[in-house]
Amino acid sequence: MTILSSLDRLLGRISMVLFTAVVLALLLAVAGVQAGLGSLPYDWAVLLPAAGSAVVGSLLGTIAGALVTRSRPYLPSSAVTGLILTLVMPATLGWQVFLLAGAAAGASKYLIAWHGRHLLNPAVVGLLVIGVTGAGVSTWWVGTEPMILPVLLGGLLVLWRARRLGFAAVYASVAIGLTWFGYVLGGAEPGAALRFAVVSAPTLFLAAFMLSEPVTSPPRAWQRAVVGALVALVQVLPLYLPGGGVVLGTLTITPELALAVGNLVAFAFGTRARVRLRLVRRQVRGDLVDLYFAPSRPLRALAGQYLDVDVPQAGLVADRRGRRRPLSLAGDPAGPEVRLVTRLRAAPDARPSPVKQALVNLPPAGEIAVLGVAGEFLAPRPGRPALLVAAGIGVTPFLAMLDAAAGSAPWGGAAGGARDWVVLHAVTRAEDALALAAPPPAGVRCLLVVPPELAAASATGWETVVGSVYSADGLLALVPDVAARQVLASGAPVRLEPLRRALRAAGARRVRTDVFLGY
Repeated sequence: MTILSSLDRLLGRISMVLFTAVVLALLLAVAGVQAGLGSLPYDWAVLLPAAGSAVVGSLLGTIAGALVTRSRPYLPSSAVTGLILTLVMPATLGWQVFLLAGAAAGASKYLIAWHGRHLLNPAVVGLLVIGVTGAGVSTWWVGTEPMILPVLLGGLLVLWRARRLGFAAVYASVAIGLTWFGYVLGGAEPGAALRFAVVSAPTLFLAAFMLSEPVTSPPRAWQRAVVGALVALVQVLPLYLPGGGVVLGTLTITPELALAVGNLVAFAFGTRARVRLRLVRRQVRGDLVDLYFAPSRPLRALAGQYLDVDVPQAGLVADRRGRRRPLSLAGDPAGPEVRLVTRLRAAPDARPSPVKQALVNLPPAGEIAVLGVAGEFLAPRPGRPALLVAAGIGVTPFLAMLDAAAGSAPWGGAAGGARDWVVLHAVTRAEDALALAAPPPAGVRCLLVVPPELAAASATGWETVVGSVYSADGLLALVPDVAARQVLASGAPVRLEPLRRALRAAGARRVRTDVFLGY
């Protein structure tokens, strides 16, 4: 197992919100040490009350907003919001200002929302409120040289966990490049301008801890690139405009205003309608839970993408990973039912998490909410042979592709051409084999790959073969022309890494992967 796959397994054990909160708390601790060394103008005597006030304010605002809108409050994110505000606002503003910013941020998750999805990053709202009211300003002191290394290291971990490295890279490269150019135009020496653009600017912190927020991110990579470039462009406008970028009265162009503009554009790209899923039926096979839901309205999703769902039945803070889960679509998104499959236990000897147990115990007609749709693991390009290889539950996005293709001719709406696809579903336990919802389309061969002791295993729509996908010889015995095919692979990190190596050894030139974290 590689370092990155080990990192995936480690980070997948806790929620994105909890992990981000831990990293932010560590940054605050580093700031306290730096202040003690005289590198920052604050000390613990002001940092701790500021952080406490911001977090408490965010908690109170979250509860109040949920009460007003009759929603279930999601409290763990309040720590993230409060810590971000603490690292961006000057600690000398006073606890009342931090309480105000936190309360505005927390309430905005419910009051500035559309069908249950908040439009703006909560911390952005808090910063804008204190700016507009004149209560204070943001200084983004976390974006200074003493903090650059811990922000960079912690930010990379957060971005890796969120799978938002590309999003942040587009924004950061444009922002740094335009900032550098603006200072050079103003007469700065190029080296000094570059140093300032990197180590004395809010760019890195904003990219890692605010721009990357999943709920306010667009679902597709190209959309995220557009939003990232736009946020960077708006952020640097004061360098190029007379008057320092004043746009309305005392309101100036700030990083938080730039991110607010980006959030609104991202909202236009994303799922704007509230979608609730009502349980129709459930099948449990061993450790797998196969769920079929009726959506309250059609999903705006593509086969291969995943849903970010909220399972309120798990309770407020019972699950250390939070009550949200990314679950791959296992059926045609355009179909009358939404099929989701999840593994009950993260490991054979582990206890089911409260969220997984809540899904198992979900009563008939019980509902969960869709918070968003995302994912770039889409069906292969038409016109070329393809090989789709799944390790265990990693087959779910392929099930969606097969289901979506069952009634289309040709696949994906492309004109002309016969299909030539091979789908390999490798399992080590008979109960892990997932059935197809419809017979495979013409030109598609679906093989259930099992070890010798499971030769009698079967699943609807699959042809059972004894073999292995974890060696080049095993793959070539099943698919002799691996090198001629575009290849997609999906599964948990512990399975995906050896699978990728075997595919490379078998001649695959490029392997597109979908990593299942925490399943």
